[in-house]
Amino acid sequence: MDEVAFDCKLNDVDFVLHLASPLPHGKDKQTYFPPAVKGATALLKAAAKVPTIKKVVVASSIAALIPMSGIPTGGIVREDNIWVFSVDENGDFEDT
Repeated sequence: MDEVAFDCKLNDVDFVLHLASPLPHGKDKQTYFPPAVKGATALLKAAAKVPTIKKVVVASSIAALIPMSGIPTGGIVREDNIWVFSVDENGDFEDT
Protein backbone atom coordinates (compact mmCIF):
# COMPACT_ATOMS: atom_id res chain seq x y z
CA MET A 1 0.00 0.00 0.00
CA ASP A 2 1.38 3.34 -1.06
CA GLU A 3 1.46 5.82 1.84
CA VAL A 4 -0.20 8.46 -0.35
CA ALA A 5 -2.79 6.13 -1.89
CA PHE A 6 -5.69 8.10 -0.39
CA ASP A 7 -4.28 11.59 -0.92
CA CYS A 8 -6.56 13.67 -3.16
CA LYS A 9 -9.28 11.00 -2.87
CA LEU A 10 -10.88 12.53 0.22
CA ASN A 11 -11.25 16.14 -0.93
CA ASP A 12 -14.61 17.62 0.16
CA VAL A 13 -15.46 14.49 2.18
CA ASP A 14 -17.26 14.94 5.52
CA PHE A 15 -16.96 11.46 7.02
CA VAL A 16 -14.59 8.51 6.59
CA LEU A 17 -15.60 4.94 7.44
CA HIS A 18 -12.87 2.30 7.54
CA LEU A 19 -14.66 -1.05 7.36
CA ALA A 20 -12.41 -3.38 5.39
CA SER A 21 -9.16 -5.20 5.86
CA PRO A 22 -7.36 -8.06 4.12
CA LEU A 23 -8.58 -11.41 5.41
CA PRO A 24 -6.03 -13.91 6.73
CA HIS A 25 -5.14 -16.75 4.42
CA GLY A 26 -2.55 -19.28 5.43
CA LYS A 27 -0.38 -19.03 8.51
CA ASP A 28 2.03 -16.29 7.43
CA LYS A 29 0.95 -13.16 9.32
CA GLN A 30 3.15 -11.05 7.03
CA THR A 31 0.65 -11.57 4.21
CA TYR A 32 -2.15 -9.71 5.97
CA PHE A 33 -0.89 -7.71 8.96
CA PRO A 34 1.38 -5.26 7.10
CA PRO A 35 -1.21 -4.50 4.37
CA ALA A 36 -3.91 -3.95 7.01
CA VAL A 37 -1.72 -1.62 9.08
CA LYS A 38 -0.38 0.27 6.05
CA GLY A 39 -3.85 0.70 4.57
CA ALA A 40 -5.38 1.99 7.80
CA THR A 41 -2.40 4.27 8.47
CA ALA A 42 -2.47 5.70 4.94
CA LEU A 43 -6.20 6.41 5.26
CA LEU A 44 -5.82 8.12 8.64
CA LYS A 45 -2.87 10.23 7.47
CA ALA A 46 -4.79 11.34 4.38
CA ALA A 47 -7.90 12.12 6.44
CA ALA A 48 -5.85 14.26 8.83
CA LYS A 49 -4.93 16.54 5.91
CA VAL A 50 -8.53 17.24 4.82
CA PRO A 51 -10.18 20.14 6.68
CA THR A 52 -13.74 19.16 5.70
CA ILE A 53 -13.61 15.78 7.46
CA LYS A 54 -15.70 15.89 10.64
CA LYS A 55 -15.34 12.29 11.83
CA VAL A 56 -13.38 9.14 11.11
CA VAL A 57 -14.88 5.81 12.14
CA VAL A 58 -12.72 2.68 12.26
CA ALA A 59 -14.83 -0.42 12.79
CA SER A 60 -14.20 -4.12 13.03
CA SER A 61 -16.33 -7.05 11.95
CA ILE A 62 -16.87 -10.72 12.56
CA ALA A 63 -13.74 -11.22 10.45
CA ALA A 64 -11.74 -10.20 13.52
CA LEU A 65 -12.73 -13.55 15.04
CA ILE A 66 -11.16 -15.60 12.23
CA PRO A 67 -8.57 -17.99 13.65
CA MET A 68 -4.99 -16.76 13.34
CA SER A 69 -4.24 -19.88 11.31
CA GLY A 70 -6.30 -18.34 8.53
CA ILE A 71 -9.54 -19.08 6.76
CA PRO A 72 -10.14 -22.83 6.53
CA THR A 73 -10.24 -24.22 3.00
CA GLY A 74 -11.82 -27.28 1.46
CA GLY A 75 -15.60 -27.31 1.64
CA ILE A 76 -18.17 -26.05 4.07
CA VAL A 77 -16.70 -25.39 7.46
CA ARG A 78 -19.98 -24.69 9.20
CA GLU A 79 -23.46 -24.14 7.97
CA ASP A 80 -25.68 -22.61 10.59
CA ASN A 81 -28.25 -19.87 10.51
CA ILE A 82 -28.34 -19.35 14.25
CA TRP A 83 -25.13 -17.81 15.52
CA VAL A 84 -24.73 -17.00 19.17
CA PHE A 85 -21.75 -14.96 20.26
CA SER A 86 -21.25 -14.04 23.86
CA VAL A 87 -19.24 -10.98 24.73
CA ASP A 88 -17.77 -10.29 28.13
CA GLU A 89 -17.46 -6.51 28.27
CA ASN A 90 -15.16 -6.81 31.27
CA GLY A 91 -12.96 -9.52 29.78
CA ASP A 92 -9.25 -9.10 29.18
CA PHE A 93 -7.67 -9.20 25.75
CA GLU A 94 -5.69 -12.33 25.05
CA ASP A 95 -1.95 -11.99 24.71
CA THR A 96 -0.85 -13.47 21.39
